[in-house]
Amino acid sequence: MKGKVTLDADKALLPPGSELMLTPLSEQGLLKLDGEKIASAIELAGENVTLNGKQMPFADFVAMLAPPGMDQGMMEDGGDPNMGIPEDLMKKIETEGLTPEIIQLLEESDDVPKETIEIMKQLQQMQQQMGAEEAPATEAAPAADANKE
Repeated sequence: MKGKVTLDADKALLPPGSELMLTPLSEQGLLKLDGEKIASAIELAGENVTLNGKQMPFADFVAMLAPPGMDQGMMEDGGDPNMGIPEDLMKKIETEGLTPEIIQLLEESDDVPKETIEIMKQLQQMQQQMGAEEAPATEAAPAADANKE
C-alpha cells in the first residue's frame, strides 16, 4: 500500500470548542499543533508508515486509529499484525493496493473483523481522495491529445 496524506489547516476554521478534541490526537502523535496551525503528514509505504516523521509498522499505525478496545482484542488473540486479514489477501493488498475487489473479498471473508474492514474502507477512501486530487493534472493531458485527432 502506498500513498501520502497531508493535513495543513488553521485552528480558526474549526468550530468553537473543537480544540479540546485535538489535544488527545496531538498527544497520540496523529496531529501536530503549532500555534494556530494543525498539521499531519502520513506516508504509506508497504508494511511501513511514516507519521509526522516517525516511522512505524503499518499495524502500529492502524492500532492508533482503531476504536478503543479493538487493539485489546487483537492483543488477546496474539497480536495479529495483519488484523485478521488472511495472508493471501494481505499480499494482494501489498501488491495491488486497496481495490474495490479486495474490499469485497475482505467483506466476504469470515476471518476479517468488521472493524478491520471499516479501517480498510477508510484507507481506500483516503487513497481515492488523494488520487482525485492528483488526477485532474494527469487527465488533462490525455484529453488534450484526444482533441488533436
